[in-house]
Amino acid sequence: MSFNSIPEFSFSLINDRDPDTIKALKNALTTHGFFTITDHGIDSQLLANSYSLSKEFFDLSVDSKVR
Repeated sequence: MSFNSIPEFSFSLINDRDPDTIKALKNALTTHGFFTITDHGIDSQLLANSYSLSKEFFDLSVDSKVR
């Protein structure tokens, strides 16, 4: 994994507690602070809606977010 990309992990490998995946996931959290999960089965429209709502939130002013 490079610092130029977001680390990706398959849900099935996380769920199976694959030791190499868990080690890599821990590394991603300590070096990147986040990661993405693939093969999760979540509906793509639900994901699109959640990303849209997240963007709306982060586009708010700081004053609006701390109220």
